[in-house]
Amino acid sequence: MTAFRRGHAPVVSLFKIDWSTGSRVAAHNKNRVPNSKATDMAKTAQLKKSKKNFSSFTLKEAMKQLNIINLNTWSIDTSPLNPSDFFQQRLKRLEAFDLESYERSKELLIDAFCEEAIQIFPTLKIWKGATLEGDVTCGSVDYLISGRKRY
Repeated sequence: MTAFRRGHAPVVSLFKIDWSTGSRVAAHNKNRVPNSKATDMAKTAQLKKSKKNFSSFTLKEAMKQLNIINLNTWSIDTSPLNPSDFFQQRLKRLEAFDLESYERSKELLIDAFCEEAIQIFPTLKIWKGATLEGDVTCGSVDYLISGRKRY
């Protein structure tokens, strides 16, 4: 098969698409060659359907999934940190916003606290709205704190 594009040299293809199956069919002998992109997309979609969105777990389901029997209360021995001048100025500026009525407006305050808190941990990074996927779960997180990497 030969395809022409206006202003371009002819493109020779050894395959044609069987639109009913989403597969490429070899033009010379009609043997089917799986369309790897379509196959990968179908596998990914099926895998995501079989995964449960982690925001839909109840506490009991989450503990069972993680094989946790009891939650232990933490006792963290630490001393308070003085807020930076930048943080105090940011809080002052945020007074112009309604930080109580809507979830999106509350994020401004959460972002300010996250910015302040992360400064003393140079090896950590905060991901906002990141996609998080495990073996049996998937979903998007509001905030995720992990090691500082480029990805």
